[in-house]
Amino acid sequence: MKSLSLRKLWSLVLLASLTLCALSCSESESVEALPGMKVIQTSAGEREELVFTAQNNWRLSSDAVWCKFQTSGGDLQDMSGRAGTHKVVLKIGNEQIKDRVTTANITIIMGGRKAVIAKIERAPDSYYLKTFDVTETSTNGIVKISYGGYTQLLIEANFDFAAVEYPDWVEIIGDAIVGSAGEPVEAFLRIIPNGERERYPITKEDGHVIVFSDAERHADRTFVCPIVYDGMGAYEIAIYGPTAEEFGWEISPDGKSFSQLTVDNEVVTFENELVYNIVAQNNQYHMLYIEHIIDRGIPSFEVSLEEDNNRWMHFDKERMAFTVDATESMRYGYLMAVPQGTYSKNASDFKNVENNSVLFEIDNSSGVDLPVLDNDYLKCVVASFTQHGTVEADRDTQMHIYHSLTAYDIPATRYTDSEIMVQYGVEEAYIAPFVNSIPNKQPYIVINPRVEGWTTDNLETGAVGVEVLYEGRLLRTDEDVKEYYVGENVDELLALHLYGPKDGFKIGGENIYVVFKVGGEAKKLLVVTPPTK
Repeated sequence: MKSLSLRKLWSLVLLASLTLCALSCSESESVEALPGMKVIQTSAGEREELVFTAQNNWRLSSDAVWCKFQTSGGDLQDMSGRAGTHKVVLKIGNEQIKDRVTTANITIIMGGRKAVIAKIERAPDSYYLKTFDVTETSTNGIVKISYGGYTQLLIEANFDFAAVEYPDWVEIIGDAIVGSAGEPVEAFLRIIPNGERERYPITKEDGHVIVFSDAERHADRTFVCPIVYDGMGAYEIAIYGPTAEEFGWEISPDGKSFSQLTVDNEVVTFENELVYNIVAQNNQYHMLYIEHIIDRGIPSFEVSLEEDNNRWMHFDKERMAFTVDATESMRYGYLMAVPQGTYSKNASDFKNVENNSVLFEIDNSSGVDLPVLDNDYLKCVVASFTQHGTVEADRDTQMHIYHSLTAYDIPATRYTDSEIMVQYGVEEAYIAPFVNSIPNKQPYIVINPRVEGWTTDNLETGAVGVEVLYEGRLLRTDEDVKEYYVGENVDELLALHLYGPKDGFKIGGENIYVVFKVGGEAKKLLVVTPPTK
């Protein structure tokens, strides 16, 4: 046996490599590239041209009876030819046509391989676009928009579509409505309120529309849908005021200055009146004037209607301006605007001042049954306010007194009996009523005298003092017979908590005299009058 030299062995390996490379390259070059696929959109009755290049003999076939090859020999379902560039004519028939797009595939077979080189999309026999409400009930092409929140609309078409036109007073979530053929799409629309247009209904005859169409806006794929709007509804109302907040207005005693503390802790003031824009269906609403009466810390309400002439609150509906008369005593109130539907439904209750329970509900959170404005009517509040009276002292220095259970204020007014003031050695005095009795409760009053130096710290050092006298005797603060005590109030300020004599004030009896002292010196006097029950 002869062995091969290394040079000869290398030569044989190289020859084999070249042979394999030649065979591989020959096989690669023998695989013809198939034509790429095209999409042709067409309609029944049309003729479409399909151009392609083949590198070998080929055969075409259509998988739909309505798509045939038009040749000199007739309409064929398949055809063949030799290598080269070719143009064939497709004849689009109306067989098996439907109310949606139908498709046909043109397949080429060449060199033992096959591929779809054309997808034919035939238009439906006619185009449609349908609209439905949230319950999937047909709206017959009418788009109905409601007041307030968004209205849901379902849209279905047998073509790709979009909302191409709609009024500028209509808002669409996402700013567009776009849908694909045969796939229902949800849309959410609402009327954009501007304080005026939402008052009145919009009918089909008003001519407002939303237009749906395809990308090219073909006439047969353009649908014009009327937009209608029923208006706000008889039970709806919107109130736009001089500020964003309707509560917390404070009015001067002469009724000429209206002030409010904003969320930014800034005071805004308006002179003479507050001007509003009240929006209701067909501009129909009724004003209610509610005086919030607080008697010895217990609230009640008195309601007046537009036709009542003895009101101290006034609202000019033409100018939508709110004014109040001057007063000598503190008073509280609500101004309300009630929509026509609500007013008609409850007119008898509103007019019966003694039985207008529909406006109020009972709050028992304090342990006492107290009437409060019903939550359903909060949307009707135009303004909630306090008007300070001329007989009151400056509210930053006068005593602050409130009911222990209800937390409602009990106004303290100036006391001017000079003989009593001299007797107790004070130059500043106030008078306020004590609370009435409540079954199974022990209400009292909490008094912040607003005396400089009358603080918790000074109480601990003994610098703060108080004397409480009834029928010539000092009331006691013993633990066993506590008729008052000194401690903090809800604002963590030093205050006097006055229960009064344990056997109670006598109806029509004597007053309680409270002397507030700092450093042994009398600073203020409070005269507390007996309860009425």
